[in-house]
Parts: sequence; C-alpha cells; structure tokens
Amino acid sequence: MELNSQLEQHRKTFLGVIDNPEFSIENKRVSAEAWFSEVLDILSYVKQNSRRVYFIGNGASCSMASHFATDFTKNGGIPSLSLNEGTMLTCFSNDFSYETAYMEMLRRHIQNSDALVAISTSGKSPNILHAAEFVKNSLAKSAVITFSGFNRENPLFKTGTYNLYLNSNDYGFVESGHAYYLHLLLDFFIQKGKKFQ
Repeated sequence: MELNSQLEQHRKTFLGVIDNPEFSIENKRVSAEAWFSEVLDILSYVKQNSRRVYFIGNGASCSMASHFATDFTKNGGIPSLSLNEGTMLTCFSNDFSYETAYMEMLRRHIQNSDALVAISTSGKSPNILHAAEFVKNSLAKSAVITFSGFNRENPLFKTGTYNLYLNSNDYGFVESGHAYYLHLLLDFFIQKGKKFQ
C-alpha cells in the first residue's frame, strides 16, 4: 500500500511538471500554441531550404541530443546532428576547453539558417551557454531553441530565441519532461508535413 501511494505521488508530481511548462520567445512569455506554431515554422523553413538542426547537451541531455538528432533525421526528414562524437568532443575540449568545445565545433559546422537545439537541465552549463550565445550573436538567421529546468532565472532560458522551461529541481522529472516535449514537437512536425502532401 505504501509503495502504491509513492507511485501515485510520483506520477502526479511528474504530470504537474509537464502540465505547467513556461514558453518564451525572445524573453517574452507566450502561450504553448504560439511557441509550437513558431518553432514548427522554423523547422519547416530548415527542411524546405535544406538546412540542418544541431543538438547539444551534457550527460543525459547529451544522450537525448543524440536520440532526437536521429529521430528528426529519420522521421522528420531534417538532416540533424548531435556534436558528441567522442574523438571530436575530446579533441576540441583538449585543444580549446570543455567550456568552449561545442561553440568551437559549431563555429566550423553551423551555417546561417541552420537551427540549434540546446538542452540543459539546469540551464547553467557553460559549454551549452557559450554555444547558444555564439549562434544567437553570430548567425542572425539561425534560431536557438532551448530546453531547461531548475531555476526559472537560469541563463539558458534567457539566451535562446525559443525557450521551454520546466519548473522542477528533480533531474528525472526535467529530463523526462524535455524528452516528452521533444517527442511532441517532432510528432506535430510530422503531422504538419502530412497535411501538405
């Protein structure tokens, strides 16, 4: 009985996290509908113009970046990459710094009108922030889409063009919530594409 109660409480807490996301565009709070509509338009532009989506993250967010780079490539039809191949990541971390490795890799790969998806549970990881700031400040036509959690005032939530924040300090809830919304975004994108076939 006690375990059942814990399971139910855990489920309710997680549902509370994913039921109350905060969305912003250029630091202005917007509705979920407005956010998804604009991000879907960005993805459509990227696909129609043969551009790419780059995904970055650390730890579990890094594995999520790989997961969704694969899904967006295979199921969404958008060439997508996750910059976490071991040789390249360790080379750039060693020759530059871990904090600037993603930024330096993006400097050599990303083109104007490509998009960046930056995933960070805390929204404070220096390597993710440097990369997001580089893209936003250097490539005027490239959208920076961020997924963060923990403190609402985290810097990544304020850095991106399109930002999704989950109000929880629990890694599992934030990471699982990010995966939920990335799946949802891809599902909506696929559905949108079918309407025009």
